Amino acid sequence: MKFQIEKADNKYVHAVGYFLEELEKEHKITGFDDEQFVRYLFDPESLMLVATTMEEKAIGFIHARNENNQTIIHHLFVEHEHRQHEVEMYLVEMIERWASSNHHKQIISPNNLDIFKQLGYQEKLGLLIKDL
Repeated sequence: MKFQIEKADNKYVHAVGYFLEELEKEHKITGFDDEQFVRYLFDPESLMLVATTMEEKAIGFIHARNENNQTIIHHLFVEHEHRQHEVEMYLVEMIERWASSNHHKQIISPNNLDIFKQLGYQEKLGLLIKDL
């Protein structure tokens, strides 16, 4: 399956809202509301990416933020039927590139998802951490 990754914008507000609801159901992860979504879109310390099919149907997203010279991945979600297509891996790798380009030394995820372990993140104090 072909997919593309692009920077999130206002056209994805409803899709990201749906994904956040699914994250809350699956992992008890708190999302954010539409106002916060728009704030994150324009926050120079945040990066939100959306994975879409070639027909531009949103199938997943990732949200990370620069906090104290580290990149924190706050949210990652890909629809179940697309998880076997490496979408999660590419989303995380794009955040890793962004973190590296910002000269961050670590990426941290408070979300204990298998994809992070597959990409070399180590568990420390209940967080998954990768040194860059």
